[in-house]
Amino acid sequence: MTIRKPARLLLVDDDPGLLKLLGMRLVSEGYSVVTAERAGSAARAGA
Repeated sequence: MTIRKPARLLLVDDDPGLLKLLGMRLVSEGYSVVTAERAGSAARAGA
Protein backbone atom coordinates (compact mmCIF):
# COMPACT_ATOMS: atom_id res chain seq x y z
CA MET A 1 0.00 0.00 0.00
CA THR A 2 1.42 3.37 -1.03
CA ILE A 3 0.71 6.41 1.10
CA ARG A 4 0.57 9.58 -0.96
CA LYS A 5 1.20 13.09 0.26
CA PRO A 6 -1.68 15.46 -0.36
CA ALA A 7 -1.25 17.86 -3.28
CA ARG A 8 -0.17 21.33 -2.10
CA LEU A 9 -2.18 24.29 -3.37
CA LEU A 10 -1.49 28.01 -3.08
CA LEU A 11 -4.65 30.13 -3.18
CA VAL A 12 -4.29 33.88 -3.79
CA ASP A 13 -7.21 36.30 -3.60
CA ASP A 14 -7.85 39.69 -2.02
CA ASP A 15 -11.11 38.49 -0.45
CA PRO A 16 -10.34 36.85 2.92
CA GLY A 17 -13.80 35.29 3.14
CA LEU A 18 -13.43 33.60 -0.22
CA LEU A 19 -9.94 32.36 0.70
CA LYS A 20 -11.28 30.83 3.90
CA LEU A 21 -14.25 29.20 2.15
CA LEU A 22 -12.20 27.74 -0.70
CA GLY A 23 -9.41 26.70 1.66
CA MET A 24 -11.80 24.83 3.95
CA ARG A 25 -13.44 23.08 1.00
CA LEU A 26 -10.14 21.99 -0.51
CA VAL A 27 -8.78 20.78 2.85
CA SER A 28 -11.95 18.72 3.29
CA GLU A 29 -11.16 17.11 -0.08
CA GLY A 30 -7.68 16.13 1.12
CA TYR A 31 -5.51 18.93 -0.25
CA SER A 32 -2.83 20.81 1.67
CA VAL A 33 -3.70 24.51 1.28
CA VAL A 34 -1.71 27.72 1.82
CA THR A 35 -3.51 31.04 1.34
CA ALA A 36 -2.32 34.58 0.65
CA GLU A 37 -4.13 37.87 0.11
CA ARG A 38 -1.32 39.58 -1.84
CA ALA A 39 1.12 38.63 -4.57
CA GLY A 40 4.13 39.37 -2.35
CA SER A 41 2.77 37.14 0.39
CA ALA A 42 2.07 34.44 -2.19
CA ALA A 43 5.65 34.55 -3.47
CA ARG A 44 6.99 34.06 0.07
CA ALA A 45 4.45 31.32 0.87
CA GLY A 46 5.26 29.43 -2.32
CA ALA A 47 9.02 29.50 -1.73
